[in-house]
Amino acid sequence: MPSSVTKKEIQKHLPQADAWILKPIFHEVSPSLVPAKRSFIVFMDLQGLTRKVKKNKDGYYHLIDHRWTGWKKWQGKIDILRVSDEDVEHMAFPPAIKTLSQKLTYLQRHGFPLVIATQGSKPTLVVTKRGVKTVPGHKVVALDTGGAGDSFNAGFMAGYLRHRDPIIAAAFGNATASFMVSGQGTTKVPDITTVTSRAKTILKKIGYAF
Repeated sequence: MPSSVTKKEIQKHLPQADAWILKPIFHEVSPSLVPAKRSFIVFMDLQGLTRKVKKNKDGYYHLIDHRWTGWKKWQGKIDILRVSDEDVEHMAFPPAIKTLSQKLTYLQRHGFPLVIATQGSKPTLVVTKRGVKTVPGHKVVALDTGGAGDSFNAGFMAGYLRHRDPIIAAAFGNATASFMVSGQGTTKVPDITTVTSRAKTILKKIGYAF
């Protein structure tokens, strides 16, 4: 298992970042990494925290499902929490909290101001104190879904840093991911102008002013 990233390492490599995108795969980050006072946005894709590494009989290490019991330690540390519908199934909630919308709303009300939930080909859910909003994707022929999550994260943050609007940012994320899955590898990575155009098309579907 790799050792945790330290504050010193982060400060050395990202001294003036506008945002951090954390995507722990091997549980290599901890809440202590994030300073209490900060001038930047912290976005975390928690996928890896709902998985754990296990050594198989073949001698290789594999990621397997894992119930993330330590999520409350991150309360107040994350500005934007990105989850998938599968991730949420590996988190513990009160018995009365059963549906996906209820779980996302619970997270938003308990220390995570903005929660973004992706659902594969289904619409992305954006959860704020105003409620749950849906942002559709852009229909494409998927050739390679590898990197879809990473491209969504990058597109979302590019849109958010420019517009400070989570609905617009989700459209940017969905637009970027749609380009990624329609090619093989990174052959379809678009520029910001192309992403913006597709994001506008997505927003028109829900009558959202850009």
